[in-house]
Amino acid sequence: LLLQLCPSPAPRHRPPWSGRRTLAAWWKGRAEGEERQPRSGSRMASLTPKAGDAKSIGMASQLLSCLAYSLCSITMVLSNKALAAVFHVDIPVLLVVMQCSFAVLLVEASRIMGIVSYQPFQSSVALRWLPVNLCFVVMLMTSFRSFKFLNVPIITVFKNLTNILIVAGDWYWHGQRITLGIIAAFGVMVVGAVFAAKNDVLFSFEGYCWMLGNCLSTASYVLYMKTATKSVDISKFGMVFYNNLLSVPLLLPLAFGLGEVDTALANLDIITSLNFLFVNIVAGSMGFFLNLASLWCVSATSATTYALVGSVNKIPVALLGAFLFDAAISSQGAIYIGVSMCGGFIYSYVKLTESPRK
Repeated sequence: LLLQLCPSPAPRHRPPWSGRRTLAAWWKGRAEGEERQPRSGSRMASLTPKAGDAKSIGMASQLLSCLAYSLCSITMVLSNKALAAVFHVDIPVLLVVMQCSFAVLLVEASRIMGIVSYQPFQSSVALRWLPVNLCFVVMLMTSFRSFKFLNVPIITVFKNLTNILIVAGDWYWHGQRITLGIIAAFGVMVVGAVFAAKNDVLFSFEGYCWMLGNCLSTASYVLYMKTATKSVDISKFGMVFYNNLLSVPLLLPLAFGLGEVDTALANLDIITSLNFLFVNIVAGSMGFFLNLASLWCVSATSATTYALVGSVNKIPVALLGAFLFDAAISSQGAIYIGVSMCGGFIYSYVKLTESPRK
């Protein structure tokens, strides 16, 4: 009688994965045809995304990831060039210390908020990572000094030559095979770079020495990192954390020794200006955001697309660098810069075509 007077409410619709079944089990059953397809016009059918919508969302994600990676890469180069050439205060070591400190705060805050994941600080990992960090510090300093004396297109061309040293090191220490296509690409890159330097209107011997040091230190960093990661369990953002954290105590005494702290105190009007602070913060954060954008680009597209975007990036970097900083480039110099960039494109193409064979 009670059941007739107080009927139970109609059962609410429950998702097919509710109860003891997990979402993974439901999806497996759906793939095997276990679950019934929703009828047309039903509520579940209206909630099911259409294939065209999913495809559009996927294409939008791919496009945005490539744009984010490209924007971060371009911004990092141009912001460092602005710090080295636009603001008339010579404190390169102190600027790198500021950028590394800001990067540490940013990556730690992201770890605490769950955006990125890596192990907290461990002294044993820091000691084993210290030799790699020394190469990282030299790479940062030589890059920053080269920006002061050379224009962006020339720097872009000579950074491509670092690939030659890396491939040579992989061949010598790791037995990597070098094909004729790679040798041909390197030949085009070297010829273009040499003649571009010969036709450089603002040729600076000191600038090219810093650039040579940057190529050597970058290659050393990449090669040593490949060896170190085999014995040190560290993630990509763990590298960002340790590289920037260990750089601060290494560079800060050098900044005091070179008198850069006194120079900064004597130019507080420049150091505390909004333009300087904004550009310095952007330059310091771009390394972190570039890692995020790289992971997004690789996951949303493929390693092939990621490599192609990295190669194509050099064109807007060179053009924007020449336009924004009034780089004096002769017509012959521009042609040889283009030739060297073509060598970089050939190298990327050869590497991409050879990778499926491995």
